[in-house]
Amino acid sequence: MKRLLKTSMVAWCLLAAGLAVTLSLPPSSADTLEENKPIGTAVQQERWLEGLSLVGSGKIDKAAGIINNLTAAGVSDERVAHVQSWLSDYGKFEASRRERIAKDYGKYISWAREDIAAGRRHQALVTISMAHSVVDDPESFVKETWVVDAVENALQAAKNYEAKSKWYAAARVYVRLQDLYPLNQDYRKALERCQDHIRLELTYEPDADWESAVADISKDMAYDAFLKISTDYLKTPDFREAVLGALRQVVLMTKTPKLADVFEKLKDKEAISEFSTRVEARLKFAEAKESLTVHELIAHFERVLEINEEIALFPQAVLVREFTYGALQPLDRFSDMIWPADVPEFYKRTQGRFPGVGIQIRKNEGEPILVVSPLKDSPAYRAGVRPGDLITKINGKNASKYTITKAVREITGPVRTTVNLTIKRPGEEEEFELKLERQEIKVESIKGFDRDDHDAWKYMIDEKQKIACIRLTDFTENSADELKKVLTDLSEQGLRGLVFDLRDNPGGTLKAAVDVSGMFLPPEKPIVSTKDRNGSLYEVSSPDEKPYTDFPMIILTSRYSASASEIVTGALQVHKRALVLGERTY
Repeated sequence: MKRLLKTSMVAWCLLAAGLAVTLSLPPSSADTLEENKPIGTAVQQERWLEGLSLVGSGKIDKAAGIINNLTAAGVSDERVAHVQSWLSDYGKFEASRRERIAKDYGKYISWAREDIAAGRRHQALVTISMAHSVVDDPESFVKETWVVDAVENALQAAKNYEAKSKWYAAARVYVRLQDLYPLNQDYRKALERCQDHIRLELTYEPDADWESAVADISKDMAYDAFLKISTDYLKTPDFREAVLGALRQVVLMTKTPKLADVFEKLKDKEAISEFSTRVEARLKFAEAKESLTVHELIAHFERVLEINEEIALFPQAVLVREFTYGALQPLDRFSDMIWPADVPEFYKRTQGRFPGVGIQIRKNEGEPILVVSPLKDSPAYRAGVRPGDLITKINGKNASKYTITKAVREITGPVRTTVNLTIKRPGEEEEFELKLERQEIKVESIKGFDRDDHDAWKYMIDEKQKIACIRLTDFTENSADELKKVLTDLSEQGLRGLVFDLRDNPGGTLKAAVDVSGMFLPPEKPIVSTKDRNGSLYEVSSPDEKPYTDFPMIILTSRYSASASEIVTGALQVHKRALVLGERTY
């Protein structure tokens, strides 16, 4: 189904971009399509432009009716013929898609009823969610009696899972309930509750490399963060909520049984009772207050550390990390603390480079490390590492026992140092070893729609109409330069339309968002503005440089397009530089 919808989106893009190209072809190609000439009478020309406008707003059926009437009236123009052909192809594809959706809906409903009859409550919710994703009227669908009954049964199952500390099982139910009822705050809070337990269990499981993650954490870092929030946060922070969030997070640690597998003192019920009683007393004290200050947050923090020092329940660095995590949660969904161990990954995401050997890996528990792909021109690529290779040992140690985080930490390292990887290649009996020298790896954020025989990206998705597709995966400090190089090459090839794919792009630096937006906008167009809590305005506009404004654009978005992706999309949409197609962004 997803593949079908994705294909439909590509077809829509090619149609819309193709039509936009028809409207904006340069005079140099007038000898083939005579773009500057009317298609017929003044009335017919007006109807022609109306039809194209309808396509741009997604009203394909009405547009097709107008274009078909023009040809029926005897209009003979190659441009009209092109558009009619595109609309016909799209109409056939859309009819096929609708037919497939109808069949899928019937199939999902049948499966759901079978699951309900068999007592498979969670699976029933899964298939109901699948049907909900394709139904024409989702709001009416979730009100149907049999759906309501299935939801109530699944909800009761989730509550039972929670009572037994089966957080994964409960979360799976709440995820589906969130899909069906996205505005229901109770389901959202229940999911977050389960996710908090899951996060703790994963972070501090016996095989996790949590000790390395907290090794360089100090309480002074938390002090600095709290004071920074007090002075520089976008709006006046609610430190009462910060205190409550921090203390509840600390209490939650004592109510997550699996942590006892790592922190031995959690097996001591008397120690847990004393610790949680004293922290909960502070929690009740804070709940009774109407407001609290940053200094009171720090006072609670210091007292919790003192209580822990007396009872020795957790390593101090762990408690600092979790108290801070809880304090930041009420601020917003995006504020987070970057601890020393997180810095390399942060730089990798924002700067687009990191020290390593250049491989993308995936890891399942208890299994070797799977090489998804070596990065082009990296040490691993040059050494012949292939997709599908299995890394069985890292520096002679069994890799199957590593978490993905620990594996990445072991493989990466300072430039010009080495790492030994033992490789098992599918189809070959013997393992072999590679000694790779780490170097600075540049992560490409600009990609095409496919690769050619030489492993280079292909961008021109329609060679005849000169329509290109560029995918931007992250906004790093190198993104604008990479994009400019690709656009320059495409312009030399006669670029006449661009599909700019920002689907699943989580964002990145503000500077990259501004630089990318400015490449497509005329000078002095506002791109982004912010206002701090004191009312001071900060605004950035497009630069006085020659931008790429001589071709039409389509921007693709998904529910996971966030942050910098939304800035670029919003700027280009507001200034009518691009048509946006896809899902509501993050």
